[in-house]
Amino acid sequence: MCVTSFQAIITAEQMNAMLRQQRLIKVVVVTTTVKLAEHAPVLLAVVENTPYYDNTCINGTVATSQVRTGRNTASCFTAETKVIMDDGSLKEISKVEIGDRVIGENGQINNVIGLEVPKLGTRYLFSLNGGPFFVTAEHPFKTLRGWTSFDPSMTDHENPNLVSRKPMDIGDTLLRFDNEIEYLNGYQLKTDNKEMRVYNLLLDGNNTYYANGYLVHNKP
Repeated sequence: MCVTSFQAIITAEQMNAMLRQQRLIKVVVVTTTVKLAEHAPVLLAVVENTPYYDNTCINGTVATSQVRTGRNTASCFTAETKVIMDDGSLKEISKVEIGDRVIGENGQINNVIGLEVPKLGTRYLFSLNGGPFFVTAEHPFKTLRGWTSFDPSMTDHENPNLVSRKPMDIGDTLLRFDNEIEYLNGYQLKTDNKEMRVYNLLLDGNNTYYANGYLVHNKP
C-alpha cells in the first residue's frame, strides 16, 4: 500500500450520518491525471479548515487528495503509540495504513478504513501510571465499569453513540491485551507543541483496538 498519513476515508452511509449531525462542511476529491481504480469510489471528509495534503493509493492507483481536518477535539494518540496488528506485531499508529488489520475487543480483527490526523492544539496529553504522555482527554478506554475517559463531556461530543461513558478515575481497572488488567494508580497531564499531529483510527467491525496495550474505542 502507498497510503501514509491520510485524514479520513468514509463510506456513503457514514457521510450521510455526519451530514445529519452537521459535522461535514463538504466533500472534496482532487485527483491528478491518474484515474482512480474502477470500483474504488473514495469519499474524503472535510471536517473543518486545516489543509492537509497527501498522496493516496487506492487499489494500486495513485491520486493526490486534499483533505481538511482540524477538529482539534478529535480523540487521539501521539505518533509513537503502539497498535497491536492482526498478526500480534506492534506498529506505531502514525505508520498504520488504510487496509491494515488490527486486533480489537474479544480478539476480533478490524480493518482500518481511514485515519484521523488533527493537530494537538491546546489540549492536554495524559500519562497513565507513570507511562508516556500519549493520549488526549476524550479518548475512551475500556474498564470493568465500562467505557471511560478523562473528559466524558468531550467523549460524548466526539462519540455520542458510545454507551456507558464515565469519568476515568484513580482505582479504575483498565482492560489490556490478552485478558490482562491494570489498576489506574495515578495519572499526569501536560501540554505540548500545538502543531504536533496526533492520530486515531477509523475501523469497521467492533470499532475497537489496542493502543499501548490498552483496549480503546476508535472514531466511528
